[in-house]
Amino acid sequence: MPLQKLVTDITEFKYLGGEKLYFHPILDLYNGEVNAFDIKKRPTLDLVMKPLRATIEIIKNHVTYRTPIHSD
Repeated sequence: MPLQKLVTDITEFKYLGGEKLYFHPILDLYNGEVNAFDIKKRPTLDLVMKPLRATIEIIKNHVTYRTPIHSD
């Protein structure tokens, strides 16, 4: 079922001149859809919390069952 199982992780990308970007998506295992994400130059708490808050709002408005979010 949609939004029943979600996963997340932070991925580091290196680009021009060795600079880094950090990508934090939250994916739905039902269809591979990215529910929310953020990209920042540093791996801060806000990088994690912004997509998490957005996903919680989606869950609250569309789901009547428990939704685990797995992260390594």
